[in-house]
Amino acid sequence: SDGGETWAAAATPVAAGPCAGLTAVAFRDAKHGVALGGDVAQPGGTGNNVAVTDDGGRTWRNGTRPPFPGAVFGAVYATGVDPATLIAVGPGGMALSRDDARSWVLADTLAYWSVGFGAGSAGWAVGPAGRITRIELSPDRTR
Repeated sequence: SDGGETWAAAATPVAAGPCAGLTAVAFRDAKHGVALGGDVAQPGGTGNNVAVTDDGGRTWRNGTRPPFPGAVFGAVYATGVDPATLIAVGPGGMALSRDDARSWVLADTLAYWSVGFGAGSAGWAVGPAGRITRIELSPDRTR
């Protein structure tokens, strides 16, 4: 509300530790967002790694983890499609959620480090060995 002049820390239900915590945050509008992460030392980990807010980050509650194992390294909302779609990536794969991390669809099992989208329906994910994958979303499917 003051253009970023004042900041306040907020607790989340995602586990923290020497190699665990949050690695990504994404908002679809000023109120609705997700924070994701996990334990990067546990590649097969299945613990809670998603927190969801609907009050602009003042409070956070558990979300549903993506259907790939391990930590989430990157996440973004694609707001150029309806409904806005959350894309999460990590060493265990890529997953999409069209309902703010309540449910997910596994899109890929290849490792990814980061993901980005512009204003439209196209985005890109990057992974090991210089791999860049183009993502094209539509309201009813991924291709």
